[in-house]
Amino acid sequence: MATVKWTGPPNSTRPTLPPAPKVRRLSVGEEGVLSVKVKELVVMGVLASRGLQYGVEAHMRRALDYGATKEELFEAIKAAAVPGGGVAYSVGVRALQALEQDGAFPLPSPPPPARRQQGKAAPHPRASRPTPRRRGPAAQR
Repeated sequence: MATVKWTGPPNSTRPTLPPAPKVRRLSVGEEGVLSVKVKELVVMGVLASRGLQYGVEAHMRRALDYGATKEELFEAIKAAAVPGGGVAYSVGVRALQALEQDGAFPLPSPPPPARRQQGKAAPHPRASRPTPRRRGPAAQR
């Protein structure tokens, strides 16, 4: 690890810095011209292109909290893959898979059962059996 040396005058004290602004965890700011969801999608794309899967997952979760869909997350990853290449795509897809395994996305609802019309009999499906082949002189006609 590199050590930083003080290069100021020999007997001077180090300058005091103003206190750092409070930064909320995973924050990209509040609503502005761009929504928080859109800002999270942008940050997610940058992190994906740098190969930082855990950061991508965290920002995907925050984007979901602000209304993003699974399809929007995937679209953002595809867009990040244009400048970021295969690294961005693979990191993004792996992050999506991790969120899916954690149950972050609602399961699709099964289709409703087919309703039968009352008063009409449903046609019976014909059993598909192969037609028997004729043997002997009649088969050569």
